[in-house]
Amino acid sequence: MTREKIMKSIGVMSSDGIIALWNECIKEKGYSDDKVFYNGREFFDEMFGNAYDAVLSVIYGDWRDSDEFVAFDEYGNVRSFNGWEGYGSPIDVDILADWLLENHEKAKEIGIVDEDDGEEI
Repeated sequence: MTREKIMKSIGVMSSDGIIALWNECIKEKGYSDDKVFYNGREFFDEMFGNAYDAVLSVIYGDWRDSDEFVAFDEYGNVRSFNGWEGYGSPIDVDILADWLLENHEKAKEIGIVDEDDGEEI
């Protein structure tokens, strides 16, 4: 399986699928600051000890209530976005593709198949 085939497979996955895969990838690689969460009350309740800290993070960040996902920017402020390709998304498909090239079992598990011979990698 080539990198290009993995990139093509990633391109047709759902946002939820890519985000789950991304969160697994960054956890394994130790990039936990780039984790993606669903935008909502649970995120703010879990990530902030008090309303003041949450408000400051939103004011200094780039957050919209109507967006589906949130992550932290490089300063620890909240940024929101829609879809894995949305503005503000920390998801880097190059990192994800490289990880899948190294992690054949995960690629098989999510059903990435080599189109030339119909075999899973």
